[in-house]
Amino acid sequence: MHKENKFVIYHSLTRKAITCAIASDSDLQLAANSLGRKVVVLGRISVNVKNEPLRVSVASIRVLGAGKRLPSAAELTGSDPFFVGDMTTDEYIRGIRRG
Repeated sequence: MHKENKFVIYHSLTRKAITCAIASDSDLQLAANSLGRKVVVLGRISVNVKNEPLRVSVASIRVLGAGKRLPSAAELTGSDPFFVGDMTTDEYIRGIRRG
């Protein structure tokens, strides 16, 4: 008997598990390298009586955001030098305090 390669993903809306059966070794490697990432899996879908996906015979896998670097916390923080326009910081603060 042939052992089937499979992995489990979780539906983004229902959070329910969906078993994905993989035929190719390249898709198996891609699935292993995608642990913890969001993916889109295409293939033949088996559903339950509520029309919810239970199982996918995988035709292809696409990793979302692959190759993109997320900014560090330091890159997300900082100041905007043009926030107050032509005013100095002192002028801006005085304007706020006056109401």
